[in-house]
Amino acid sequence: MKHTSRLWLLGLALLLVFIAGCSASAAETPAAGEGAVVALKITGNVNDEVGWSEEEIHSMESTQVDSTNNEGGTETYTGVRIKTLLSLVGVKPDASTVIFIAGDGETIEAPLSELQDCEDCIFTFRKNGGFSVLVPAVSNKLMVKGVAEVQVE
Repeated sequence: MKHTSRLWLLGLALLLVFIAGCSASAAETPAAGEGAVVALKITGNVNDEVGWSEEEIHSMESTQVDSTNNEGGTETYTGVRIKTLLSLVGVKPDASTVIFIAGDGETIEAPLSELQDCEDCIFTFRKNGGFSVLVPAVSNKLMVKGVAEVQVE
């Protein structure tokens, strides 16, 4: 009977350890503050995959960029330079492409070299929270609304 009780307790302990390991949230990373929800992350062919909370990105140095909208008017956008965040994660030398992934699954690709040299390519601050990508230097004035992840390939 003692042997069965010990096995049962050992099994219960292992189950609790397994459950605790599985309950870690994918929306939290070491880079985001304790318990912070990651609003934007950069993954893939980088030295350090990093996720930032919205507050962390808003606290970074921002810039303003004028861009022509779909109706032909000029709008001013505020945000953080894409090249700044790419430099923080340390892009590996063999990387060549950046894929922007929106929360709804939309993806758009851009050449890494163009983004690393671009002063006007930014993650814009959206009025209702979150970020959009503004890349006026690339053909078709690439813009992704609600970007949640950036994959470097």
